[in-house]
Amino acid sequence: MNKDISLTPLQTTTHDAASCGYTHHSHDHSIAHHSHDNSVHDTHTHSIARRIADAEQECQRRGVRWTTLRSDVLTLILQAPKPIGAYDLLAKMAYQGRPPAPPTVYRSLDFLLEQGFIHRLTSINAYVPCCHPRNGHQAAFLICQRCHRVDEAESLNLQNSLQMIAQQGGFLVQQTTIEIAGLCISCQQESTAEQHTTSPNTKPTNDLIEKNQKKRRKDHE
Repeated sequence: MNKDISLTPLQTTTHDAASCGYTHHSHDHSIAHHSHDNSVHDTHTHSIARRIADAEQECQRRGVRWTTLRSDVLTLILQAPKPIGAYDLLAKMAYQGRPPAPPTVYRSLDFLLEQGFIHRLTSINAYVPCCHPRNGHQAAFLICQRCHRVDEAESLNLQNSLQMIAQQGGFLVQQTTIEIAGLCISCQQESTAEQHTTSPNTKPTNDLIEKNQKKRRKDHE
């Protein structure tokens, strides 16, 4: 039996934790209560210092260790202008004069994933910060294939629909990550502008130039 699923439209916002000014929802930056249902956020516009402090505080609350290496790895992911892979993390740490053993970095990534501080995008094998970290978080990511911008989206209706589908199949959901590839608004506009500059409307002008060139060559003969 087919069932229509109605999804609440997502609200697109720019998220800067240092100067937040949301008007569409109550905004609490503490990790334990951070939630942005039915919204879209850039994954790289949070205050890094605030996010590191929040992560350390949350680890203390959960009774798990927050180490220097884990802080360094999360800082690099937060600083990256786009999704960053494990090899790039290792290279950056080596360049900064602190080359760790690769297994320790991978263990740190696993820890950050488990605690919900970051997400792994399997389609591009890279990591991004979580916009609203918490355990059991389910998210959808809008990945621009042109500029590699990544926005994190969350829809409560979508989560409920997926949970309902899983329950119908007797399936226990432990993690859900949806990756949507396409073009962001900026790249759509650039693509449209490029199409205009190379559109067939310019062909008559090119034909006229070629015709005049042929005429001049004939006059010289």
